[in-house]
Amino acid sequence: MPSSVTICCSEEMTEDGKQLQFCYYFNVCVIHQHLTTFVLDRKEAMITVDDGIRKLKLLDAKGKVWTQDMILQVDDKAVSLVDLESKNELENFPLSTIQHCQAVMNACNYNSILALVCKEPTQNKPDLHLFQCD
Repeated sequence: MPSSVTICCSEEMTEDGKQLQFCYYFNVCVIHQHLTTFVLDRKEAMITVDDGIRKLKLLDAKGKVWTQDMILQVDDKAVSLVDLESKNELENFPLSTIQHCQAVMNACNYNSILALVCKEPTQNKPDLHLFQCD
């Protein structure tokens, strides 16, 4: 079963000038369903997370959303998507490529959506990844 540990890194100075450093490392691992990925493109009228949610609703109404269970792992370097069964890494997003992260609650049949907007340096336009969270 996936587990999570929280991180907090800070440095503090004591009154006598001594520096104390607190670092807790993290590895968050949760199971999600990947719903869809869209390219954010003004020509396609897809420029915000809300646009992606609207399109997701249309696809869902037509029965065109096929979910894939996966593990979403977060560490101090990246967000990785791992196949639940094979444990193969499907995608890896270095934290520097994540432009936006948003939770969308009760917007449609999926009651808790995680939206990640990611753009690799080689991409012209960012991708919007939508996940159902349990």
